[in-house]
Amino acid sequence: MNKSVHEPAPEALARKACQQLDARALPPAVTARLARARQQALAASSVPRTPVLGQVLARQWHEHPWRWAAALLLLAALLGSWQWQQRIQEQNWETELLSSDADPDLLLSDALEQQLRQSSPRP
Repeated sequence: MNKSVHEPAPEALARKACQQLDARALPPAVTARLARARQQALAASSVPRTPVLGQVLARQWHEHPWRWAAALLLLAALLGSWQWQQRIQEQNWETELLSSDADPDLLLSDALEQQLRQSSPRP
């Protein structure tokens, strides 16, 4: 078949069908079903779809991969720095314990730990 160049768009056909259905006297059952179908169609088209968090993150990952790479690199640097500071603090405590003239009872007490915490420099 040869299609005409001047075929109406699907929206125009739908409007025309609605106008024709509205102009005719239909049985009440058909009118009620049409009203429900219209309400369902309007509800489905007007409800904004909420994207799932995973979809948003995946879309952002694909749109801005260099930003994500920079953020991950910064996070790794921060975690590495924190771990390095913890390691240095533990070494300082060990050095202070080995160089002190404390007796074994003091080394096993909580008072020494509190003293070391107060004397250690804060970052």
